[in-house]
Amino acid sequence: MKLEIGSQVGNLLITDIQKKHRGSIAACTCSCGSVITIPLSKLITTDKRGATGGCGRRECNRRFKNTSGPATRINKGYREICVDRKWKLEHRLVLEQHLGRKLQTMEHVHHINGSRVDNRGENLEIASSSAHSRLHKDIWLELIKLRNDNNRLRSAG
Repeated sequence: MKLEIGSQVGNLLITDIQKKHRGSIAACTCSCGSVITIPLSKLITTDKRGATGGCGRRECNRRFKNTSGPATRINKGYREICVDRKWKLEHRLVLEQHLGRKLQTMEHVHHINGSRVDNRGENLEIASSSAHSRLHKDIWLELIKLRNDNNRLRSAG
């Protein structure tokens, strides 16, 4: 996605871009009407993580709760939805709806493809705390193995 004046990133419309010695700064207008400035690098990161790209003000989330569906935000990479004035993890809500029951506190939700914002029912599975830890340990060990193989191949070639 090329970011330029007039580009829309979530709820933000880029109105001006200024080059600074430490990077570019974007002046943006949120769909709630507020004007913010944000480093262009943060705007790109926010967009790629799947955030709504709003101004971040509580009033913005409250104002758009009833007009454009529920307010959403990204917290530690996970999408959250405002339900009855409380933030709920979207992946838990999706799996509860998919199963037709509420999840218990000790039931963890695992994203099969590893993407925290991909909350399709077929990408989610229930795991106990210990099983979920084992899943992520296996993934982490595989990543370390791949990095070691990559380093070995680079030094050999």
